Amino acid sequence: YSNLCSIITNTTGPFQNCHLHVDPAPYYYSCVYDLCLYTRANGMLCSAVEAYQTACAILEIQIPEWRSGLR
Repeated sequence: YSNLCSIITNTTGPFQNCHLHVDPAPYYYSCVYDLCLYTRANGMLCSAVEAYQTACAILEIQIPEWRSGLR
């Protein structure tokens, strides 16, 4: 599942502008853990990535659309 969750840590991905402000590592590891535990079938991947998006949004960092890249 690390390849799916890497959207959070990808240095050229949609969250790149947030990396300097919010450490992506804990969100990435949490994403991998959640997917191992629950699989991606029940929406866990989106939920895990949304957690990082929310942390970025709190700091008013704009994140481009990322959901289409999860397929």
